[in-house]
Amino acid sequence: MNDSDEASRRRSVVAEYRKKLLQHKELDSRVRA
Repeated sequence: MNDSDEASRRRSVVAEYRKKLLQHKELDSRVRA
């Protein structure tokens, strides 16, 4: 296991997390609107 593998995996995890957050914010704004 080298550093680049760890870094790329962390980046993909963060990307997934951001995607979920954005979807949640969109749903939230739709519900409140």
